[in-house]
Amino acid sequence: MQMPLKLVLRVWSSDQWSSDQWSCAAVISVISKQFILQYHQVHVTRAALPVAEKNSLFCSISQVGVSLAASSQDLPSVFEYYTNGGIESGLVAESDGFKLNGRNITILSGSIHYFRVHPVYWRDRLQKLRALGFNTVQIYFPWNLHEPRRNVYDFGDGDNDMSAFLDFKKFIQIAQEEDLLVNARPGPYICADWLLRDPDLKVRTANDAYLDRVEKYFNVLYPILAELQFTNGGPIISFQIENEYGAVGANTGSAGQQYLTFIYDLMKLNGLNNSLIYTSDGADNVRGSLDGVLRTINFQNNPEDQLNKLKELQPNLPLWVMEYWSGWYDAWFGSHSAVNTNLYTTNLETIIGTYKASVNLYMFIGGTDFGFLSGGNIGESFPTYFPQVSSYDYNAPLTEAGDYTAKYNATRELAAKYNPVQLKVPDLPAQSSKRAYPTTAVSEQLTFDQLLELVPEEDRVTSDDVIAMELLDINDGNGQSYGFVVYRKTNLDIPENSTLTIEGKVHDVGILLLDNVRQTEPLTDREQTRGFGYWETSDNQFSLKNEAVTGTLDIFVENWGRVNYGTYIDLFTQQKKGLWEGSVLLNGDTITGWEIIALQFNSTWIALRVSHSFLTSSVRMELMDGNDRFPPRSRHYFFVNLHLSGWGDVSTTGSANPTLYRATLDISETPSDTFINMSAWGKGNVFINGFNIGRYFSGGPTHTLYIPAPLLVQGTNEVLVFEMYTAATEIVFSDVPLLG
Repeated sequence: MQMPLKLVLRVWSSDQWSSDQWSCAAVISVISKQFILQYHQVHVTRAALPVAEKNSLFCSISQVGVSLAASSQDLPSVFEYYTNGGIESGLVAESDGFKLNGRNITILSGSIHYFRVHPVYWRDRLQKLRALGFNTVQIYFPWNLHEPRRNVYDFGDGDNDMSAFLDFKKFIQIAQEEDLLVNARPGPYICADWLLRDPDLKVRTANDAYLDRVEKYFNVLYPILAELQFTNGGPIISFQIENEYGAVGANTGSAGQQYLTFIYDLMKLNGLNNSLIYTSDGADNVRGSLDGVLRTINFQNNPEDQLNKLKELQPNLPLWVMEYWSGWYDAWFGSHSAVNTNLYTTNLETIIGTYKASVNLYMFIGGTDFGFLSGGNIGESFPTYFPQVSSYDYNAPLTEAGDYTAKYNATRELAAKYNPVQLKVPDLPAQSSKRAYPTTAVSEQLTFDQLLELVPEEDRVTSDDVIAMELLDINDGNGQSYGFVVYRKTNLDIPENSTLTIEGKVHDVGILLLDNVRQTEPLTDREQTRGFGYWETSDNQFSLKNEAVTGTLDIFVENWGRVNYGTYIDLFTQQKKGLWEGSVLLNGDTITGWEIIALQFNSTWIALRVSHSFLTSSVRMELMDGNDRFPPRSRHYFFVNLHLSGWGDVSTTGSANPTLYRATLDISETPSDTFINMSAWGKGNVFINGFNIGRYFSGGPTHTLYIPAPLLVQGTNEVLVFEMYTAATEIVFSDVPLLG
């Protein structure tokens, strides 16, 4: 195997350089720079040469440049270089740097979350990471998706809405095929919503009930990852303990250390013995680490200060920036987050150039929080809650739709310049095509009452008082994790001009209806969240201004996303959604005898056709056996007999209540990526051929939703929009996103 070469260009000149000779030096500099960017470092020395020979200099340099380009194709790949002669050891941190199989390595990695990228595009995104000149991909493992119900695990073979996105083993195998190592961050904490049902369970602590769940999950997950370690012929070189635990570790004391030690011991017991194990925190959050375990650091700005602090904590170990934040996420009501490319590049150059540190870009590509999966953040004062948009574009080097940016190009140059081990870098893959499909009219609707009538009995419970969606006795005793919940009281005697009080707070967005007429105003402004039906204040009242009536009272509540980061450990336990902090009072008297209806909008209820590639093997067999409930539409797509029926014409006056709308899009050619522009709509979710692509909201900043081409079919596509307030009359598409 050929090793990277060191080229020495000897340039002769007279002792006193003329302007022409300076030009010769400039040409050498340009060629050297080009060589550095593509291959390996160049060292230039100078010696004397008669002035008469100056004119031959340019030709000689040009020939050298051509020969360099040709020889670069002989450089080894990442795996050729680090496995040459056999694998003796994994990744280790030594005083003079990181070593992989005994060879120096600067870990240049980028985060790609497989569950935020359509699986058809996994290879494309990984190829673009490798073409960046990076050698590693970093991935999270979402517990809430991999164990959606207690003791039911889904690693891509389940029948859940996101199952097709969860075959992480395939993702890791593709990464290796594309010449990328893997840095694994298995948690356990990202979130697991059914855990909120257990009143005795305290997440992210040494609580016995929580550790029991962690152990069960990791005893399933870890053995799969162990097989994929570098020392076993796979690509995984490192594992993280928990995730930024220092943020809460200061509030957990010795119990927090016990918890981290428990995870570390589980790793060892499950065979994660030949990979580097580390923790990851901000420079000041020292309570998230363990003695003898490598500390890494997360930040966006002030790299000198941050890295100096890390060096003080562990002076005899190499530096690793585990999260260099390439951008930031967006929250509703806010503006689109953007990190200046020049500032981003300057900081990155300081990290890998000045400090010679390893680095991971969080994110390389953000992707999309499909469905109801977008989360939130907290504030210490108003506003105390920042629900995040579905687009996880993150202003990253690669856009949500996988397109190159100025950050990508700048990063590619720096990687080539500062990686001391230069290896073969593939050409840039092509970008995907985008198309603005023709506008299509909304044609049908299901009203709020119709929708509730179509909810199956297993998604309805009765309760004396209101309770959180997570505590509903549905989904085989696992409760409701996502979507909307309706608290209905029928035959309620409501005196004239009554006052309704909801004790505690509403989590998160409430709509009050009386006899199918919306009483509360649409949400358009953050200030409204201080009032009735929201999360900012408690015990809010609403004056009905009604005539005396015996009627039906509905309180519709949206779960707008759970908080995923904070400094107080109780935050992660007290994240139930719906109405649960107290009772509902009418003129001071508690209302009892509720019917609680879970509007989950899962694919088994809403889909009209399902991609063959998205189906489990058992369902595929049922389809192919000619079952009349699943007549085939085409070779790849099938009609499915589902629950939604009774579609009617769209109201000419418009609906003020939550309503499901339907439109169709005909595509005559191979589908392309596109964006759906929801600027004219209010608030809700969009479903493409039965798949929930995410949330929209007029409050911005984001006004489009990304539709990957694999979600579309050549032929007729169904677009469903669940609008909470007032709908538009048409569906508009765009070939560019509107991020704010």
